[in-house]
Amino acid sequence: MPDIISGIDMNSFAHFWKDGIKGGHEDVEIMSHKRCKLLIGYARARRLGLPTTTKNIAARITSRNFPDNELEPIITDFCKRGIMREGLMTGGEITLGLFEKWLVDKGVNELIADHLGEDLQNEK
Repeated sequence: MPDIISGIDMNSFAHFWKDGIKGGHEDVEIMSHKRCKLLIGYARARRLGLPTTTKNIAARITSRNFPDNELEPIITDFCKRGIMREGLMTGGEITLGLFEKWLVDKGVNELIADHLGEDLQNEK
């Protein structure tokens, strides 16, 4: 599996955070950015071996531009789209093993480079 993961780039999974967003171009970009922040928080929690509760995910989202009250609706949307499932003790779990493995092992770094760089630039 590591050989497969190393050969997959961010574009292979971008539809998970870009699809199904209503609104104009700016709305799509904002929501896509928020979805990526949630996925980064999720991957960070998984890397630490923590349950992916909304609290643990939120604590690992470093952006000041992500209100806590926006986390649940995004998880719910991922669940409706079959990307995540809600658990009794978790905020969400990614249902697709290959996507989760890529996200935790490699994708989090790609998403950080792609999306959190924008945050740093905007916060200057």
